Amino acid sequence: MEGSRMATEIEKKIYRRAAACGVLAALALVVPRFARNSEGGFASGATAVVVLLLMLVATAIVSLYLLTVTVRTYRDISPLARLAGIAPSVVTVGAVLLLLILLRY
Repeated sequence: MEGSRMATEIEKKIYRRAAACGVLAALALVVPRFARNSEGGFASGATAVVVLLLMLVATAIVSLYLLTVTVRTYRDISPLARLAGIAPSVVTVGAVLLLLILLRY
């Protein structure tokens, strides 16, 4: 009985962290629009890109923490919690790779 209770607490933690990753990812797309530099032009765009990258780094940190919690408790949690724990890391890595590919060209 104690093991299932512990798994439920861990699953709740995983779901909360997955929701935090979703909020951070959404904010990474919205916040740079409002974080413009008053000088305008290139400086404004550069500031927006820096804010976007900082938000993506914050999302990556939370998703990596979530991935470590999920991998540590993989056998004890439900398949939905496994998906919720692994998906943010996959999406964050994909977004960063896509961003690097787009910035390369």
